[in-house]
Amino acid sequence: MKKKVLITSILTIVVCLCLIVGSTFALFTSESELNIAVTAGKVEMIANLETFQLFSVEADENGAEVDENGNTYTYQLQQDKFLNGGTAVYENGVLTLDKITPGDKISFTLTGTNNSNVLTNYRWSLVCTDGFALMSGLIVTIDGVQYESLAKYITAWDELAANTAMDSVELSIELPVAAGNEYQELSTSIRILVEAVQSNGIVEDESEISYISIPGTPDELATAIEDPNVPVVTVFDDIDDVVTIDADLKDKTIDANGKNVALKFTGALENVVVTGINDTADEVPAVTLTNSTSGDITIADSVLYSGAKIPYGCIAASGSYINVDVTVDNCELISGSGAVDENGDPVYGDKYGLYMTNAKSVTVQNTTFEGFGSWAIMVNGTIDGDVVVSDCEFINCAGVLKTSVGGQEPWQVGLINGDLIFVNNTMTDCTTKNGVYASTKTAGTITFENNSLNGVDNVTAADMLGMN
Repeated sequence: MKKKVLITSILTIVVCLCLIVGSTFALFTSESELNIAVTAGKVEMIANLETFQLFSVEADENGAEVDENGNTYTYQLQQDKFLNGGTAVYENGVLTLDKITPGDKISFTLTGTNNSNVLTNYRWSLVCTDGFALMSGLIVTIDGVQYESLAKYITAWDELAANTAMDSVELSIELPVAAGNEYQELSTSIRILVEAVQSNGIVEDESEISYISIPGTPDELATAIEDPNVPVVTVFDDIDDVVTIDADLKDKTIDANGKNVALKFTGALENVVVTGINDTADEVPAVTLTNSTSGDITIADSVLYSGAKIPYGCIAASGSYINVDVTVDNCELISGSGAVDENGDPVYGDKYGLYMTNAKSVTVQNTTFEGFGSWAIMVNGTIDGDVVVSDCEFINCAGVLKTSVGGQEPWQVGLINGDLIFVNNTMTDCTTKNGVYASTKTAGTITFENNSLNGVDNVTAADMLGMN
């Protein structure tokens, strides 16, 4: 289009010159055109499961395998189905095991080719996506290493050149001979996934090996939690009685999986996470820390009710020598067990939400407190570090935060050796104590910012009760 306009302009000028001087006029022109061709690279990983073999045990007086009763047996190769009719179906990247019986095993090979035309990073994973109860009883073997009750296996990212094959992986999945009747009529689904990204892509090392535990009694749950070889314990049934954990714990996650469970810790804790509690029995705290507890614990993503008397609260630390960093994140703490009156309104009690007597530090964030007739958060004794309450919502609570009761006993002193930080919180219908905040002894600084009280934004420390 530009060229046509230019020529037209030249001709116009020529005509004008003709009118003036009566002669024609020509311009020398030249063009050199450059084209830039861009072809995007391709990242593509093609993976597959191959060489499936099904095995079932058969009695064999000369067999090398021996069960718990001394019976000998061997694994016999089967065709299409397991000996007792169970099946293994692989479709669209999902391996589904159905109706397998003790002694059934499937082996296969994971292969993959980097069909990309660029350098990539890749990883593979095996994850139980459904049917955790059956998966907890299986034995998974990966390149000769056995994993019992495997929930998730994710490798680290590794570099792979274009158009080359990944290292193949030999796997097997087995319901062992010793499996009991608790696994009858169960099924499970296992996703095997191979991922690839360009080699300079930003990826985090999320390699992980985690396990499933489905204890049925408080003692069984305590045993699973205390086992140092089980980093993740998942609960699949409500536990009615308090589960007391006496051992020291390190790098432990207890996933209540939406079930009711009450945990009482007595030992040293290091990187302990409790998550997924749906507390329906409010007679005792959902989490209790005792005199000998130390270290750090996080209670997250849980709904907790408080009807407890002693120790008080949904979460309670009661004792003279508690030395724990306590974090509460993304929880709901509610007074009472969800009871309602004749009008359908919640019935609340004169209870606490979080009741702490001594700690290293206390952090409460992204959490809702509702209906506490006393203080939502009560901090007694000595806190050696900071007390931080941020991005929380307090609804219909008589008091929000109190850090002492002014008594003479050590547990009544209420001393915070660090800072007191209370920011970005919303308080609604929190009026019955003529103020919702109290502190008597804070060695560090007090930060009180961006809080809303009963519809009034940016209330200051001076608006609250007992600021020092």
